[in-house]
Amino acid sequence: VYHWSRPLERGYCLSSLGIRADQLPVVAAVDVAKDSILPRRVKARVDRASRNGSGLGSVLAAVGAGPTGGTPEVGAKTRLTAPWPQAVRCSRDGSQLYLIPSGPFLMGSHRSDVDWALTVDRRYDPMSQRRYFSDQLPCRSKSLNAFYMARFPVTVRDFAAFVRATGYQTDAERHKSAWVWTKFSQPMMWTGKTGWRTPPHGVTAVPGGLHRHGWLINPAANWRVPDGRHVAAGDEPVVQVSWEDAQAYCRWAGLCLPSEAQWEKAARGTDGRRYPWGSTFTQADRARFGYLTSEFSRVGSHPLSASPYGCEDLVGSVWQWTATPDSRGGKSVRYVIRGGSWITASPAYLTCEFRGWGTPEHTNDQTGFRCAWCAISRK
Repeated sequence: VYHWSRPLERGYCLSSLGIRADQLPVVAAVDVAKDSILPRRVKARVDRASRNGSGLGSVLAAVGAGPTGGTPEVGAKTRLTAPWPQAVRCSRDGSQLYLIPSGPFLMGSHRSDVDWALTVDRRYDPMSQRRYFSDQLPCRSKSLNAFYMARFPVTVRDFAAFVRATGYQTDAERHKSAWVWTKFSQPMMWTGKTGWRTPPHGVTAVPGGLHRHGWLINPAANWRVPDGRHVAAGDEPVVQVSWEDAQAYCRWAGLCLPSEAQWEKAARGTDGRRYPWGSTFTQADRARFGYLTSEFSRVGSHPLSASPYGCEDLVGSVWQWTATPDSRGGKSVRYVIRGGSWITASPAYLTCEFRGWGTPEHTNDQTGFRCAWCAISRK
């Protein structure tokens, strides 16, 4: 991934390559230590870190270049001018954001894409209809200014820091109206002529089948306890947050919610790919979906899910709020969500172009958000 013969200069940002420096072994620290650009005392520290078997992060720290060294910090009052760095870090919550360059990209779907989605979805739900996907039409070229998108969704730990700093109460906490996805104990399978029926004894998951399910309002559920029973881990994506809650967090962090177009460009790049990693779906190492109980992916669990710009966990695990109002709502106000979640049954709903929606006060245990930063000067 990295050529050790290349001079390791102060300020080098290893995280721009998507590497977690504190988890990698030192395999060629001696080569770094021999590099003539390093002062003698720094060479000694690097050589000592190598002999002790320290992590690569220790070696980078020895030259003052740690995994975040040299990454500019941004916030509400920050303005950047060209040349723009490939990565920035939020000064308030510490999150890393990657540059999404200006220019056109393909947004939306062709009719052939809708045909494909309907065919795939009917393997999971024989009652699926074309209208579920028709609002992805048409496929068109759209041009955006440069912006930055967070590498990961906002985590429980990030949101806890916001709550501690501000005393904020979420909509779910104030109104005791959090929605929780639940299921009945008995799975069902589709048999064609006879419709839904109980599967054979011992079968708990049926390929091509659906499970009986439903929504409950659980007054005990909130962002700390998403299903009302189990406390969320700090590195899980935060859920049970409304659109209003997400906006409040973004204001505190000096960031913003991405628009629908920004989210889609960050996910699919400029080549019109179907998923952030390409056009072929692979579940196990790229997305978490189709689970019957609350099964969030901890952020960073799927490094192969990265989009062309390095953003991870864009599909599966949790839906993500955007700043774009949903025009399909008529007189009611609602906002577009993207990405699918852990309960999404079909890969057809995990594509870069699929559109969901939610009302601004609605909360559930499958919707979270990620941040963007757009304060880039054009001068």
